[in-house]
Amino acid sequence: MTWTLAVFYAALSVLAYFAMAGRTPTRRLFSAIGIISAQIAALVWIQIIARALGSQSKHGSYSTGVGELYLAIRLILFFNVAVCVALVLIFLAALSG
Repeated sequence: MTWTLAVFYAALSVLAYFAMAGRTPTRRLFSAIGIISAQIAALVWIQIIARALGSQSKHGSYSTGVGELYLAIRLILFFNVAVCVALVLIFLAALSG
């Protein structure tokens, strides 16, 4: 999971750079679409982890605790925060230039 997140962060960095420094509006748009796609992939990943944890719970219990779920997805949540920051920076760069 750590390697996948490292790849996600590397892709986010490259896409954010191209979205802010792209010379053409098309390049900026495609980079922003890539960042939004990475965000959607991370949210799907959270759903998969949550369902896997729910299926591992003991029969008869409701589900795993919120704390256990948070510990499993906290790195992905930090990635989602980084994506939101990148999108805000891209929006501000688009407004200023």
